[in-house]
Amino acid sequence: MIRLIQARTGQPTISIQAKGKTIYLHSRYDPIREAKELIKKWNVPQDRDLIIYGLGCGHHLRALKEGMDPQQQLIVLECCQEVLDTALRYGLITDLLEDSRFRLISIVSLQDFAENLSNCLQAVQEGTASFYVHGPSLKAIPEGMEQIRILLEEYHVQASSLTAQQKLLLSNVERVRPYLYDHPNVSVFSGCFDGVPAIIAAAGPSLSDVLPLLANVKDQAVIFCVGTALQALQQQNVHPDFVVVTEADARVIRQFEGIKSYPPLITFPTASPELTLTYPETVIWAFPDGIEELKSEAERLQFTTVSSGGSVTTAALSIAGLMGCNPIIFVGCDFAYVKGRTHASGTIYDGERVSFTSTCVRYTEAVGGGLIKTSVSWDIFRKWVERYISEHSSVQFYNASMGARISGTVEKNLNDLIHEGLLSKNFGISERINNILGSGDRGNAHDKNED
Repeated sequence: MIRLIQARTGQPTISIQAKGKTIYLHSRYDPIREAKELIKKWNVPQDRDLIIYGLGCGHHLRALKEGMDPQQQLIVLECCQEVLDTALRYGLITDLLEDSRFRLISIVSLQDFAENLSNCLQAVQEGTASFYVHGPSLKAIPEGMEQIRILLEEYHVQASSLTAQQKLLLSNVERVRPYLYDHPNVSVFSGCFDGVPAIIAAAGPSLSDVLPLLANVKDQAVIFCVGTALQALQQQNVHPDFVVVTEADARVIRQFEGIKSYPPLITFPTASPELTLTYPETVIWAFPDGIEELKSEAERLQFTTVSSGGSVTTAALSIAGLMGCNPIIFVGCDFAYVKGRTHASGTIYDGERVSFTSTCVRYTEAVGGGLIKTSVSWDIFRKWVERYISEHSSVQFYNASMGARISGTVEKNLNDLIHEGLLSKNFGISERINNILGSGDRGNAHDKNED
């Protein structure tokens, strides 16, 4: 049961009876003051669109509008039809609807929500939008859409810790700053592997199926592996040319337990110093384009920045592209739950399975046809890869993974690619890397730093 009532200050608020409890979408005392305090906590930027879950009576949305730039858009998602009907019936959001910057999206199903949320979070990853959750509105989500509430609550918790995460990233940068010019920058490899095949080895479940084959293509392709996959590769005597790590948390060092042979590490200054400052082999810095302080420094030093894409796999793809690799082959880049598993055998997450009743999942097209279960975050990363592919039409991409279909790739298993001769030429990749790293070139960082 939903009721429109007056707060002590005279503004409207909504009360909802659910499971024997009364839920208020705004303060019963001063909704306007509450809304302004909430917006202060959100620390809203003025250089991107704003996406909000939760309509309520619109008090928090008006508080947002006060500080908005004329070019910003305000997009609101709401899946409680009763709240929406009440707001429209009593004219609670008439002023918002008359604003050309305002857009209201009514969610009518779980699939509808998953699609809209995926698009919203994709915009967040691209840096064109910020997403916020109006906490009280979570409690008004209908029982039939319980999975939406679970997913948004998880996001709400993550968003609440975003400030702490940003502090961690910047703290990591400051800790490694004295060493940024003691190691080469990935820019020294720009175009060095023009026309040489690359293999992006991620840690998806299907990686296990191709590990024996990867051992036979050394120097026939530049092998990039994400940190999570390194243990699995080395257990099968596969020695990648580069390992890529972007994780900021110190727990990333677990990915290197038991490693006996360390490939050159390509990493961001935002990554955990517990790894980057103790790594026993060559560390190669890559400046991500998402950290303004590093982006401006890269421009000054004429370093090429790397698009992180939000995941270590997408970062590895950007780095392979920077080096000029062509074609690019994906293995273990499943972006989906293959046979209910999250990761390949031999990784630190070996054996982890997913309970699909406890989280909000969605379906996407699978390699070879049909549908496969995925998560919203994996769906976002896959779409980022698809955009990257569409923007690099001169590069051939092969998907030799067994998870989600990646638009723009040719689906072909690694064994067939090898037999067709795609990976038959020895490019002397290891020697090339050693020559570049042994040249003493640090991307001219020392000279530029002294200017």
